[in-house]
Amino acid sequence: MRCFCTGDLSYDEAKKKLITIKGIGPKTADVFLMAIKGEQVLPVDVHIFRIMKRLKIASERDDYESLRGKLESEIPPAQRTKTHLILIESGRRICRSQNPKCEECPIKRYCEAGKNDFAIPNI
Repeated sequence: MRCFCTGDLSYDEAKKKLITIKGIGPKTADVFLMAIKGEQVLPVDVHIFRIMKRLKIASERDDYESLRGKLESEIPPAQRTKTHLILIESGRRICRSQNPKCEECPIKRYCEAGKNDFAIPNI
């Protein structure tokens, strides 16, 4: 039996195969393929989704695949892994769902929520 993560399958084929495994959804499959196979994909987790909503890049209508597509259309493939990791860390430490630290945010000038003096809604 050949391992589908060794390059024998395309990204789409490998992802389809991974999400048939109980407990693995699109995000987990993308993280796996990014880390193990080196796919130039940008997985979107809850932290990234929250940041993108606050920046008005994502809307309530966006799902995982639509937001991933938006981000990948703007971020060069070679920068996607680094971007993924930076956004997750930023979402954990600065752009938190509860009590975000807008004053510490390096991109607050682009964020409508961070520009306002009123309380940021929990997202």
